[in-house]
Amino acid sequence: TLTHQFNVPFFALGAMVALFGIINFIVIFLAASLLFAERRDEIWARLEQSVKPASGTTATGVAARTADGAPLTRLDWAVLTGILVLAVLLRVFNLYGLPPYTDEYAHLVAAKALAGGSPIHELYQRSLFLVTVPVSLFFRTFGVELWTARLPGVLFNTLAVIPLYLMVRRVNRSVAVTAGILYATSPWIIAVARNAREYAYYPFYFYWLVYAMFLFIRNFP
Repeated sequence: TLTHQFNVPFFALGAMVALFGIINFIVIFLAASLLFAERRDEIWARLEQSVKPASGTTATGVAARTADGAPLTRLDWAVLTGILVLAVLLRVFNLYGLPPYTDEYAHLVAAKALAGGSPIHELYQRSLFLVTVPVSLFFRTFGVELWTARLPGVLFNTLAVIPLYLMVRRVNRSVAVTAGILYATSPWIIAVARNAREYAYYPFYFYWLVYAMFLFIRNFP
């Protein structure tokens, strides 16, 4: 590790960056609050209108069942498949293009050792079963390559679209499609998905967890 100290302008210090961020947040929050306070009735009316079930205007009977718990239609499956294809294409290309960054090496070394038969308790323990174990399985299947280590994260990150769509589809199809496309094309999520770290896997588990909590609360007597 090579360390070097150098002078930076005061406005580039960590404390100043945090201060400017807080000030910006406060200003934007106050402006948004004032706008909402003046037009709250109109905004609430538009929000209520926007989340009505897409299958009809009534809140009972077939329309309600379709928007809130009915099996997905062929159109839903077609849309969901299209979003999944888009998501994986944006994530899977040139996975070996960038060298590993600092935090990836720990998982790469541990996964290689695990694939070679090293005891699991002697390995790097952070996100061991979440990341290292899947990567080691891919190493055993496809060989020890950088793209092989990043591929399971890409797949898990892409499959997170499914619980997201199922959850938001209970609002209506248009909102679910919008949410899926935003997730599939988010540059930040795409970048995170292409690294052998737990951040690529989190959306898959978190969305399923939230969806399960929603079903539990809804069906709780």
